[in-house]
Amino acid sequence: MRSFAARVAPTAIVMALIATVVNALGSWIPSLWGDEAATQLSATRPFSSLIAMLGTIDIVHGVNYAMMHLWVSVAGSSPFALRFPSAVAIGLCAGVMVWIGARLRSLRFGILVGVLTAFLPRLSHAAVEARAYAFDALFAAMLMGIVVEVLRRRHPSHWWWAAYGAMLAVSTTTFLYVGLMAIAIGAVLWWRRVDRRTWMGWAVSSILGLLFASPVAWIALHQRGQIAFLATAGHTNSHAILVEMWFVVDAYAWIGWALILIAVVGWTRTRPRRGSSIDAVSIAAPWVVIPLALVLVSDAVHHDYTPRYLTFAAPAIALLLATGIAELARLRVRRIPVAALCAAVLIASVAVPVWVGQRGPWSKRGSDWNDVAALIAERARTGDAIVFDESVDPSWRPRLALDTNPAPFAQVRDVQLVTPYWQSPTWHAEARTTAEAIDAGALDGVSRVWVVKAVVDGVVSTDGMADLRAAGYEVVEHKRINVSDVSLFVCSGG
Repeated sequence: MRSFAARVAPTAIVMALIATVVNALGSWIPSLWGDEAATQLSATRPFSSLIAMLGTIDIVHGVNYAMMHLWVSVAGSSPFALRFPSAVAIGLCAGVMVWIGARLRSLRFGILVGVLTAFLPRLSHAAVEARAYAFDALFAAMLMGIVVEVLRRRHPSHWWWAAYGAMLAVSTTTFLYVGLMAIAIGAVLWWRRVDRRTWMGWAVSSILGLLFASPVAWIALHQRGQIAFLATAGHTNSHAILVEMWFVVDAYAWIGWALILIAVVGWTRTRPRRGSSIDAVSIAAPWVVIPLALVLVSDAVHHDYTPRYLTFAAPAIALLLATGIAELARLRVRRIPVAALCAAVLIASVAVPVWVGQRGPWSKRGSDWNDVAALIAERARTGDAIVFDESVDPSWRPRLALDTNPAPFAQVRDVQLVTPYWQSPTWHAEARTTAEAIDAGALDGVSRVWVVKAVVDGVVSTDGMADLRAAGYEVVEHKRINVSDVSLFVCSGG
């Protein structure tokens, strides 16, 4: 009989490849948005400048920025290139979940878990996001996969715990909240009633892994001010937790929570006891519940919660969904698992439209920077000036359309720029206001000025408009795109 690895590894690899390709499709279509701009502009600046920036801001993303710095030096910084590593990470995560599912039940169950992982809306969103959330999910799955292997062995080698500690260190430095996996895994070991040797392996490797990440945590604590805006963002509500965090849309949430309930009820009917063999629910429940509870407790103090932070627990949701479907598969009509097939069809019917929607032109928080760039490239003339709305939060500033894709703006003069992003102590450029540009004489001799404003909650800022009119400019063209408002001002005397 073939070994477990020989039977499962080929299927896991195929699943990883398929999930990578499917999630990479269309990833080049959406405009980049603020968080992705932070990734691109951090990764494309000189490495010495990146290190200096991390001392001021974004140390929590430092590992990701460093990896992306190496990646873009080879692959470039197009939207597809920036997002492709995330698609690979979700593909690998799906492959790891095939392995875990097969270890817990069967290869068929593992394949189901892998498919649900690849298409769970929270994870398919992470796959087209140039951030580290996809890697968080992959690293968390690998951590749990290592633990499953430890629990499957009578006398596991110390190298398993060494691998666990190293993975915990890497994953925590990539995103601090992934460090909560150590507590979730401790709960899994407690339920399993492991021996003292296993407890010691977990404790020592967890402490060493978290100690390795502690300098990043310490610096991040002093940079908390950069996410102070989340305190007023209103993410901690029932819809954010029950829908947005895992399922994105209401229809998938109704189906998903129903399947999770079925999985838990089916599990309790087996009358599980502490010390029994590991199973999908006893692995997945702590993976979901403990990090979520601790993050919400943190939010009660620091008000910094956003649904994306729990992306690393999303593979556990896929494991619970698969368990719910497996429970329904027990209900057969003439040996056909009708209920399970219906559940699978329902999931597909809501997951596919979500997948398509995540690849729409404006799917990234409505960002329309591609449209802004296309408009300027088509309508602007050599010598025209351009000014951007600097009154909004840095991640929403339309100037990022230029910084992330400068080629379409080559014929216009950026009259507001003070410090380009690659020389700035923060991830974004420093610019002056329209009034300051006029006072400095930056518009002397310029007859046409393009003005790009941000649309926030349906409102367009009027900042700088009065200054242009006072300088003798009037609006002759105007176009509202989606979250950007573009106007052409022409000097009345020229």
